[in-house]
Amino acid sequence: MSNTGKAIAILGAKGGVGTTTIAVNLAAELASNTDKTVLLLDLNLFLGDVALHIGIDATPTVMQCIHDPKQDIKISALPRHRLGFSLLGQAADLSDAEAVEASDVLALLNRLRSVFDCIVIDCGTDLNEVSLTACAYADDRMIVVTEQRPALIGAKRRMDVLASLNIPGETALGLINRAHADSSISPTAVQQAIGLTIIARVRNAWTENQEALAKQLTLKEHCPHAGVAHDYTQIVRHMGY
Repeated sequence: MSNTGKAIAILGAKGGVGTTTIAVNLAAELASNTDKTVLLLDLNLFLGDVALHIGIDATPTVMQCIHDPKQDIKISALPRHRLGFSLLGQAADLSDAEAVEASDVLALLNRLRSVFDCIVIDCGTDLNEVSLTACAYADDRMIVVTEQRPALIGAKRRMDVLASLNIPGETALGLINRAHADSSISPTAVQQAIGLTIIARVRNAWTENQEALAKQLTLKEHCPHAGVAHDYTQIVRHMGY
């Protein structure tokens, strides 16, 4: 059991770029191809639907753990996906989510970090106290972007906000989702335009993703030999987790 577990914050450049899809499949890849204990954490407090993506509706939830700070978090007590990663998702009733403060998020993350080797955090797309606290706390921040101009503009805005937090080291890494093979937008061009280092391009695989979502499966389960599933293997190799 690690006392220095790594945390990866996944932040979307705008709504609809596939932030949750990236977080879910990255957690699946880490759990399947490493010997690490992995937690998928849904910190998109008002719109989080990680549990819906993978078909796990179980307790405890994020809010339950936040409201019971003395509760002993054990891997065996958390919902567990068949690929091996654990989950802390959101409950249907989020009426008390507004009361969550930065100190609550930090306390929860510190407790989880003492239990898990790797925590993949779905921060959603909003820039709020919860998402920014998670990003500032994380060892790595990944901004999910697409090749469309609104997403690139959104990524630049998020880079500027994250930079204002005085985060040591690399402010954020970028991942281009739904990338087209014949796109004229290269990772180098994105870095030059908005200062975001692109570490990977996840190919456009609309059919595979929609089929997997409909069945509440990860890509590793639904189409393990597809190119898009291999893209996540490359991300994990690049990040060195």
